[in-house]
Amino acid sequence: KISLFYPLFELLTGILFLLSYLVFGFTFEFLISIVFISILIIVSISDLKYYIIPDEVLIVGSIIIIILLLINSFINDISLFTGVLMPILNGGASFALLYLFKFFGDLLFQKECLGGGDIKLLFVIGLVIGFDMSIVCIFIASFIALPLSIVSLIKNNNNILPFGPYLSVAAIIILLTNLNLDMILNFFIA
Repeated sequence: KISLFYPLFELLTGILFLLSYLVFGFTFEFLISIVFISILIIVSISDLKYYIIPDEVLIVGSIIIIILLLINSFINDISLFTGVLMPILNGGASFALLYLFKFFGDLLFQKECLGGGDIKLLFVIGLVIGFDMSIVCIFIASFIALPLSIVSLIKNNNNILPFGPYLSVAAIIILLTNLNLDMILNFFIA
């Protein structure tokens, strides 16, 4: 018997691919976005069911995205620094930031507060949406996860709350709305 869980994620994936096409058209950004969305869906399912984000998915997905960035740079005459190296540096900076959160969180709470998969996932997120928006992604994901964390505390459960799906939802929101830091700053300043 097939669980309803899988067909729902298949439907969600199709809807997200369609939305991605409507946002980007048939461009390299669209191709990158469907690879990115696929990674996020796979790691979300895995994190929800097994509390693990597979390295293989992140590594292969990152390689495919970097290859697409490289091809896009050559076809559209974008410098390799801007088109490929900057996204990789953004991913690395995003990884480093969440690693620091984990390091200090583990010290503060005297237990693991983030899994290694979440940190590696943020590399992929930073690779696609940039370092500045990966910071925003962490905040959006935390805001989305907050109600479930509160319920877990009230019930006095020491259950692990997988953070990968929340990072994924936040990254997809940022990707498909073309949200950027200027928009956020203008919203709060205006």
